[in-house]
Amino acid sequence: MTQAVAAALAGQARVVIAADAAALAELRHTVSDSRADSGLALLIIAETVPKLDRALLIAGIGPIAIDAAPTMRVAALDLADGACADDVLAAALFLAAATSSTGQVLRIGARD
Repeated sequence: MTQAVAAALAGQARVVIAADAAALAELRHTVSDSRADSGLALLIIAETVPKLDRALLIAGIGPIAIDAAPTMRVAALDLADGACADDVLAAALFLAAATSSTGQVLRIGARD
């Protein structure tokens, strides 16, 4: 699912897929390398990420977004168990199109 989102956003966003808290350093590196470009750096927090790592990743989005502004936008998708691929893709496309937002974390849960 996350690879499909990365493919759908090709050219619109730089996607970092998080398996643990180490992805925060990768996101920061992605933002630093992309400063000359405008656009979005999107962190996708997989449903398998441990709770403590998840909390660290979410807490890091705001400070990285502040540091990257105004040229880069930073956002995250926090995937819950059972998150629907269509919902994840729709949220990613929304964030890519929402050019006036940065530092956002969207939690994508399972459908009822």
